[in-house]
Amino acid sequence: MIQLKRLLDVLPEAEIRGYTDIPVQQIIYDSRRVGPGDLFVAMKGWHHDGHAYLREALRGGASCVVLEQKIDLPGIVSVLVPNSRQALALLAAEYYGHADGELMLIGVTGTNGKTTISWLIKSILEAKGERVGLIGTIEYWIGDERAPAGLTTPESLDLHNMFRRMVDRGVRYVVLEVSSHALSLDRVHGLDMRVGVFSNLSRDHLDFHGSLEAYEEAKGLLFQSLNWAKAKAVTT
Repeated sequence: MIQLKRLLDVLPEAEIRGYTDIPVQQIIYDSRRVGPGDLFVAMKGWHHDGHAYLREALRGGASCVVLEQKIDLPGIVSVLVPNSRQALALLAAEYYGHADGELMLIGVTGTNGKTTISWLIKSILEAKGERVGLIGTIEYWIGDERAPAGLTTPESLDLHNMFRRMVDRGVRYVVLEVSSHALSLDRVHGLDMRVGVFSNLSRDHLDFHGSLEAYEEAKGLLFQSLNWAKAKAVTT
């Protein structure tokens, strides 16, 4: 639990309506999972728009909503932002205590080879005696906990949740497969990424990106987001 006012400090551009000195139970982006006192973030996706599910979120008990459209919601704290996906990433980092900054994040991107490269890096680090987390296409490793993967790169809220659990379990390094979809949809927005690895680029996922140039630009976002004071970029 965290105070809403403190959370919203990370969104200086937001237009806030309502009383913010209240506790937030959880941050939620799936309206079906909203409970009393939760903060709901309405995000625009490829297939669905979270703004269409505001009524469901309010029925679930949401006390605050973050959205990109001006909607009159009497009795509910509303937070209007330019980009709710980026807002979710910033809110999640604050909610989970910026656990990403306590980890050495290694982002791996490219059309092919991300999984192989990620496992090789994980194996090399473990051979040195390091505790390593892994988030990728096949499965997630959170300390000694192994779980089947959903998305190659989860939503930002889920990433920060996993980072906090990794820190709590003594993990020092995290190898993260970063898909072009995740980059375009701001799932890794604001992460304290230390190492970037690029494998290759081929004509794939153009149904989503529209052109090879746009696909290339999406991959480049990983390296634009690196913490260059501490980062390293690697090509393979």
